[in-house]
Amino acid sequence: MNRVLMILIIIVISTINLYSYKAIIVQNGNDAKLYQVTELQKALDSAAVGSDVYLPGYDFSGTTITIRKKLNIYGTGFYSSATNETGKTILGTLTYNTGSDSTLLEGVYIDNVLRISYTATHKVSNLMFRKCNIRGLNLANGDTSKFHTFKDCILYNPTISSKAVGIKVYNSIIDPNPGATIYGLIFESYNTSYINCILHYPDVNGSKGLFWASNSAFNLFENCIFLNTYELKSLGLNNGFVNCLSVYNQTDWGVDNYNVDCLINQNKDSIFVDTLDIYSFSEDFDYHLNNNCLGKDYGTDGTDLGIYGGTYPYKELGIPIIPYIKNYNSANKTVNGTLEVNVEVESQTE
Repeated sequence: MNRVLMILIIIVISTINLYSYKAIIVQNGNDAKLYQVTELQKALDSAAVGSDVYLPGYDFSGTTITIRKKLNIYGTGFYSSATNETGKTILGTLTYNTGSDSTLLEGVYIDNVLRISYTATHKVSNLMFRKCNIRGLNLANGDTSKFHTFKDCILYNPTISSKAVGIKVYNSIIDPNPGATIYGLIFESYNTSYINCILHYPDVNGSKGLFWASNSAFNLFENCIFLNTYELKSLGLNNGFVNCLSVYNQTDWGVDNYNVDCLINQNKDSIFVDTLDIYSFSEDFDYHLNNNCLGKDYGTDGTDLGIYGGTYPYKELGIPIIPYIKNYNSANKTVNGTLEVNVEVESQTE
């Protein structure tokens, strides 16, 4: 509570300079340090283990950043409509190496690739990603990577190798990467649970594959919605589909796979509140279920299928947990030496 109040006070006091000066804030207890936006790697390396790092709305996409210790890193968000005043926090290539276990990343747009345990000498576990838009995910390509969680994220063609263990993806949207030469929606996936997710499934290069790596295995899709207008193919091995919804009349679920109580052959225009013909993520699309959709209350926990089901539904607009400036205005001149400044601040509660 003290941290939030202090941030609010800082926002009010320094509002006049907020848009002319962007800074990285590293806070450890009562100790706070400011870094220029050109010093992101220095800020992360200098931060004490467990520090909170607040990133401004800024385009860091031209940089490659490495995290080597446990940190809590907060951006401003990735929805355009929620970052009008602050701008988006955009990162380029982000790599997690040994020592970064239990790091939290929230409210950022990763423009290039997120790498976890990318080389053979690095093992990383228990990372948390919330409210992030990740254009490329490469997980456990080099060594063991365990128990990471993705919540309220947009993931494009994720790659999760067989060295991954216990990966969880909750209330997220899986998309094909625009312009990429990929022959499946998910490039590769092992040992991963996709819970209450939406999978956009256009015909990518004519392959119609769920996985590019056809031996992808031991994945669970539960309470998910597949927006596929044709048969799901390349379904991998030993994968489960439980209480999912498919637009196509899916009857073949693949070798050694299983499906339990899945809804098939569903009219795409009867699923969501919106009926726009889209098969890729859009900020403007309403992914709440239509009241007449059979996926209402059909989840294994009695809630809706898709991103607004489950114990903790998808957070609107990807608003980060730290306060962000929703609206700002100030008087044109002082009155008796006082300048009136009004700042409207909003944040998520969890």
